[in-house]
Amino acid sequence: MNRQSWPEIVKEDTKSMPNSGAGGSLEVKDRAMALTAGQREKVQKKATEAGMDLDLTDQHWELIEFALGYYRRHGTMCNLRTLIRESGYEKKAVYRLFPGNPIRRICALTGLPMPPEC
Repeated sequence: MNRQSWPEIVKEDTKSMPNSGAGGSLEVKDRAMALTAGQREKVQKKATEAGMDLDLTDQHWELIEFALGYYRRHGTMCNLRTLIRESGYEKKAVYRLFPGNPIRRICALTGLPMPPEC
């Protein structure tokens, strides 16, 4: 995947991704991609600037990092059904964490493109 296809949140750190041959700050664990503290600050700042009333908890970060990991593996953002099925979160929990349209909110926070079917 080329550098331009990555959202702004992670673009500057893709050189340290495990696939690039350099060890570094982006660590892939199972099916998620861990964000650095700086990247998390950028996401939190985006949430505040967008007027999203979200205090991002560990559960929020798990879903955000799952979405980034999915994008890394497949080159597209997952749809809601896939997010629920593969993340292990129940539908109600996903909507509680990201009210309204969870996929749209995750995409807005991370800079990932909306899935084609949305």
